[in-house]
Amino acid sequence: MMKESNNDLPPEYISIRNIWLQAINDCRKAISQRAIQEPNEERSWREIGDRNIVYSVDALYYSLCDYGAARLRSDVDDYRETVYRKNVNSIWDRYTGRLNLEKLKEQYKDLDYFEREEKIAEIQNSMLSMGECWGGHAKEAILLYDYILQTMNKYNLLFEQQPLGFTNVEIEGVLENE
Repeated sequence: MMKESNNDLPPEYISIRNIWLQAINDCRKAISQRAIQEPNEERSWREIGDRNIVYSVDALYYSLCDYGAARLRSDVDDYRETVYRKNVNSIWDRYTGRLNLEKLKEQYKDLDYFEREEKIAEIQNSMLSMGECWGGHAKEAILLYDYILQTMNKYNLLFEQQPLGFTNVEIEGVLENE
């Protein structure tokens, strides 16, 4: 039987912490195994890696909850809504699959044919492929993952107990020759 103290965590906290730690490890693996490929026929492998990062971070996010004074989910929700979603939406707004050529032709109907085609080509060149969108989305998911970790650390949710040592040490400098 375990000795209970004020520092002991209830079993339900231990179990959600284990889920969080596993999800953190899954995200770490997804990020570290992201395939970096040159644009060629294997480009789809990188896209799969990018999607894996996005979905792994989503899984971690959806497992978060507020616990007492630790407003983990609330803090992460603020970042997710104000920064992450805005950036992800701006990436996918530039997806070439959303481009409606007929609507563009109608929008620029006052231009002569060559000017209109040049304007449409300029807009098409500013658009992103699906792979580029997933790549940008993955980079934003990595930033969300980092934010989640930093927030968990802020509330001391990453460690069973606080690490000992070096907490009161101030490193002023290192001398080469003493």
